[in-house]
Amino acid sequence: MRWIWIGLLLTAWMTGWAQVGPGVLGPFAGTLDGAKRFAVDTPLGWRIAGKFQNHEDNVPPGTRLEIFLEPRPGISEIVGIGNVGAIWVVLPGLDPVRLTGFSIVTEPRLGFDLGEFTAPAPPPCTDCTSQVRILADDGSLVQFWHRHCSGGRWGPWGLLRAGRGTALPAEVGTECTWFVLLTEDKDKLTYAFFHSDGRAWIEKGRLVVPLVLVRPVSCEVCQYVAVNEGGNHRTLYHCERLGVWKLIGEWGRPEPPPVRVPRPPPGPP
Repeated sequence: MRWIWIGLLLTAWMTGWAQVGPGVLGPFAGTLDGAKRFAVDTPLGWRIAGKFQNHEDNVPPGTRLEIFLEPRPGISEIVGIGNVGAIWVVLPGLDPVRLTGFSIVTEPRLGFDLGEFTAPAPPPCTDCTSQVRILADDGSLVQFWHRHCSGGRWGPWGLLRAGRGTALPAEVGTECTWFVLLTEDKDKLTYAFFHSDGRAWIEKGRLVVPLVLVRPVSCEVCQYVAVNEGGNHRTLYHCERLGVWKLIGEWGRPEPPPVRVPRPPPGPP
């Protein structure tokens, strides 16, 4: 199985896609046809097909889209079609769509049928502001969506990943490098997202997450919460839909104590 994964990564390097964060694969690019359908053939050998069905005619045929594959909970690497738990579709000028109600099909080739779906238009925005949404945090890498406002309109979402630490690196990263600074207070975690222009680190967004001892039972859509599990162990949750939490990050879990195997008693002399 490991050799299959190495082969996928080599294919990714040669074709322009890669593992963009903890477990997520993409982007896979496609184009809407005259009926706003698409069929994207991936280097994995799978075809991803669907139809975009917005009521407003603000996305014309010929629009390019990007697709990302997210693994099922508890799976860190996508090495088989059954490992895919969600599929993201990103269209310019619209919010990304996370689809979980897809079908696995075998005709005309193995892949996914997304059916018909819509994508919400983003609200108006203030110039030079940014938005971030955390998708995953494994303690050393953060995967997140980012977009920037210009001319009163949100630009396209970009799916990014960055190293994470409690202090900015002393050396400024190369141009377009990202870094996430995490600070912890008694009752909150603060994620600060920095981008390098090659000369300095520039903060592009900030997300403050409540830190609690017990995860709330209910939640509102898009709400985040971090749970202090004791010691340095933290878990991070995101509310996927009303009342439904999803674990998106965990770090600092204590290592289990080593198992001591008793030595057999010495034999007779």
